[in-house]
Amino acid sequence: MAVSVPLHNGLLSYWALDENSGSTAFDSAPGGVVADNGSLRNAPVWIDGIFGAGLQLNGTNQDVLIPNSLDMDIGTNAVTLSAWVKLDQLPANISGSYSGIFDSQPDNYVLYLDKNNDELRFKVTTTAGGAARPGVPASLLNTTDWLHVMGVYDGEGEARIYYNGELAGALSAAGMTAAVRSGQVAGIGSQVTGSAPYSSSSHFKGGVADLGVWNRALGLAEAQYLYNNGVGNAIGAANPAIKPIVPEPPDNPSIIVEAHRGNSVVAPENTLAAFTAAAGFANYVEFDVRVSRDDRLIVMHDSSLDRTTNGSGAVASSDYVGYIDGLDAGSWFSSEFSGEQVPTMTEAVQTIFANGMTPLIERKTGSASAFVDDLSGLGVLDESVIIAFDWNFLEDVRELDSEVKLGGLGSGSLNGSIISNAVNAGLDFIDWGDGGSINESTVAMVHAAGLELHVWTVDSLLRMQELIDIGVDGITTNAPETLRSIVPFAPIPGDYNDDGTVNLADYTVWRNSLGSTIAAGTGADGSGNGLIDLADYSLWKSNFGTTTATSLLTDSVPVNSVSEPGGVSVVMLGGVAGLLFLHRKCARSSSVVGEVDWYSGFTEPME
Repeated sequence: MAVSVPLHNGLLSYWALDENSGSTAFDSAPGGVVADNGSLRNAPVWIDGIFGAGLQLNGTNQDVLIPNSLDMDIGTNAVTLSAWVKLDQLPANISGSYSGIFDSQPDNYVLYLDKNNDELRFKVTTTAGGAARPGVPASLLNTTDWLHVMGVYDGEGEARIYYNGELAGALSAAGMTAAVRSGQVAGIGSQVTGSAPYSSSSHFKGGVADLGVWNRALGLAEAQYLYNNGVGNAIGAANPAIKPIVPEPPDNPSIIVEAHRGNSVVAPENTLAAFTAAAGFANYVEFDVRVSRDDRLIVMHDSSLDRTTNGSGAVASSDYVGYIDGLDAGSWFSSEFSGEQVPTMTEAVQTIFANGMTPLIERKTGSASAFVDDLSGLGVLDESVIIAFDWNFLEDVRELDSEVKLGGLGSGSLNGSIISNAVNAGLDFIDWGDGGSINESTVAMVHAAGLELHVWTVDSLLRMQELIDIGVDGITTNAPETLRSIVPFAPIPGDYNDDGTVNLADYTVWRNSLGSTIAAGTGADGSGNGLIDLADYSLWKSNFGTTTATSLLTDSVPVNSVSEPGGVSVVMLGGVAGLLFLHRKCARSSSVVGEVDWYSGFTEPME
């Protein structure tokens, strides 16, 4: 049973910013060992903001310097940072790459604007070197209202950001179970250096009020209390006992979850480790393919080897055999992945299928015939999905094969002319960069043309829900676990116990209810006629071994383990040999959502 916890439990530092005069921002947190009073620098202006309090910062040289203290070293594997802000600029309009709302040096727990990613973000860094940056996209922000933001690290592998009382984003990453990294001086309104004279950069332009730091993970209930439908509750106004809220998952359709370069927040992008880590969350796994000098199709996003390996030089000027195949493609991400290699397209495809997902292959370079020949040689061409920004390449692929699924990548304005071009090119779907042109009417236009619309790259939970609500068919994300938390897997015919795999347990459910009359489509009534009969057995048998990505196939079929229903063995689908064939065939395929497709081109800048 969830236990109510007083709001002030674990509150280490609290700056109400309600002094209205003077050059000191006083810390009044009840749980702090010392008072972390801040010094106003370069005369930020006291304002009558939310709760009649706040500071206005000019985005040039004003900030509040918070001294290093035992309080702010946290000392636990959890932290919460809450603040009210009034933005004078949206992220894309700030002068530098970042704008610090609150920054504990060196980036241990931070609220900031990120220009390149056009988000308001929370970042936490752990003693294990793990870091995650969930964010609120600019499309949800404004420069007119006071906004409440709350960043949370739970010590259980995830960082979250709440925005105006709602969960806006969540990201997992390697190393995200350790303690919060210690040793910080902090700045309100800037990023400060760790030693005297504590110079500052990345200044914030706007208002800040009611800022608090806890050494525990707050949740949705606290976010809703503090936001209070926009009226707000000041942290220091009261100390209510707040009972945690377990959010109900939304009643969403089962759209395609597409893991961008694999599960790239927990493993190095475009590696077999990242592809394997997407299992259980993704339907499709996106990866990028380039041609090496020795004509190998290899997995690499960038045109050079420098960023994601210990090698250097252009992919096109380097041999895979004898050079690229010996490079370390994991240590840049974490020492845990030291020795991870650059895979070939063949290795990527085999690994993804083996984990019950579908490869979404983005062509960076290479001819249509090279891709078609390699995938045909593996016998998986028509089970794969190919995407590209070069639609002429996709037309060439279509001329070579009429069945392979193709998606056209693009960004910017999505209009009727582009949709017509996609139809004429023989594409199955449009895969578009998220932006203002992705709305309900755009989705309707794409669907009216007989195409699907997929969107890249979306990491905000609120934006994911918006896209689902307007009817997109697939979403590419760096956070497949977050997207899967609000998107159910599609049911599989024959999965009568709803465990994600059609196996012997489902046969038992069918056998034990054979002859029963029940509500149509429930229980073991796979045929939907309201009667548990041989049609339901046929569905089970024909789908035996099929799995969602939530559950890999673990059952084998003993030769005499499944008896045909009496008197109908000749009618059934082929006996144990057929089951074994289906078992082998389906061990690498997923029937998660049927015939839908997807992409992306996102680069996470290093802060």
